[in-house]
Amino acid sequence: MRSDHEVVQYYKEVRWFSRGRVLKRLFELRVEVLMFLKDQESALYQILEIENFLQGLAYLADIFSYFNEINLSLQGPAVTIVDATEKLKAFLGKLPLWKRRVDVGVTANFCMLEELLSQSEMQSSRSLNEEIQKGISDLKLYRIRLKGTFALKALIRRLGCVAHL
Repeated sequence: MRSDHEVVQYYKEVRWFSRGRVLKRLFELRVEVLMFLKDQESALYQILEIENFLQGLAYLADIFSYFNEINLSLQGPAVTIVDATEKLKAFLGKLPLWKRRVDVGVTANFCMLEELLSQSEMQSSRSLNEEIQKGISDLKLYRIRLKGTFALKALIRRLGCVAHL
């Protein structure tokens, strides 16, 4: 068999960064996975037919895509603490906006969820909206925790670089 990959590497655990990609890929291939599971006569295919499950999968794929994006933007030798702070503040500043939009049924910030809803003409379920709002509220808790962590003046004082600011 001709293949681009001659050796398959096995890893003990998939990192969260890769898990986000797995969710996105599963969402993209949901129809093919459903057909495969039906062909294999697996009971798991029933799960992929549940609207709430698909909506939740799409939301998780979207939110992990955002996490992956922010994670990548915080890496590299050219990223300074100031850059990282601004990027995190910008990301965390989007959370209240997302929450308000989900409150009124707008899911445009979650492109895979929006795609699913528009393709199947289904409505975002109330339970999903509540879960999204709860998840965003949980993320806002990190905003409070990070507030002191990335304060530049506090960081400089802790390092003892400057006596006063």
